[in-house]
Amino acid sequence: MPDSISYDAANKRLLIGQGYVERVAPETWNYEVSGKQVLLQWFSYRKANRERPIIGDRRPPSPLGDIQPEYWLAEYTSELINLLNVIGLLVELEPEQARLFEQICTGPLISADELVSSGALTVPAKNKSKPGTSRGPDLFEKQH
Repeated sequence: MPDSISYDAANKRLLIGQGYVERVAPETWNYEVSGKQVLLQWFSYRKANRERPIIGDRRPPSPLGDIQPEYWLAEYTSELINLLNVIGLLVELEPEQARLFEQICTGPLISADELVSSGALTVPAKNKSKPGTSRGPDLFEKQH
């Protein structure tokens, strides 16, 4: 069961324990979501040592966390290849996403008055609830 993951930029290899995956682009290795490197995060749940430090007053980990495979499962390899492919596709989309984002940010704005006059901000009567009431009970009223 591997306990390390790293990247060999010179050979474009993702190294996992004693194994590796070739032709992994640096952008794929470095891909982040919400400040977390996706491949490192994915691997942290599949490596031999999955211990996490207790931070603050967080409760200690459950003993169920100790139940894990003793070897690298074939499905982990399939998941990894799929993850690499998905990240690769997301990296390819980044220029188009950046273009669309720029277009949205620099495009024309719709004023609140325009939204009101078009009816876009009108809430249908059936969706309105009285202040201080929950909409939950309405779901059951007419079923009896």
